[in-house]
Amino acid sequence: MKKITKLLILALAVLSLNTAVAQKGPKNKPGKSNVNGVKPAPKLTAEQKAVKNADILKARLNLSEDQYAKVVIINTEYYNSKEALKLKLKSDTTANKEKMKFEMKTIQGNRKKQISLLLTPEQKQLWSAWKKDHAKKVKEGKEDKMKKDENDIDANEE
Repeated sequence: MKKITKLLILALAVLSLNTAVAQKGPKNKPGKSNVNGVKPAPKLTAEQKAVKNADILKARLNLSEDQYAKVVIINTEYYNSKEALKLKLKSDTTANKEKMKFEMKTIQGNRKKQISLLLTPEQKQLWSAWKKDHAKKVKEGKEDKMKKDENDIDANEE
């Protein structure tokens, strides 16, 4: 009888320990893989995002070196403003989210206008066609439930 009691107590201890460990979830340490074994992408700085975005535009719109340099500057200002707005929203608990959305749309619109002023009529047509194609893909659901296309500069702005 004592052996059975000891076995039952031991079995309960093992089960409760297993349950407690299972509820903790996966540990994601910096530089380690997540649950699926995929390492998270490193967070890019505003300057890195600006260059990456300008590289995409250069390839798709055949930007000149002068246009490219100006787009990098415009994009750097855009990403810095965007980050500042996000930090303001996180730090200010009384911030009006609708006002912040309006400010973000204004920042995005200013960036598009500045880039548009740099483009030739042919480049503007290419850019317009590219944005329409992206909007069509999103509408049709071809981007795997609105998954961002890493090469699309306007994925967050529509």
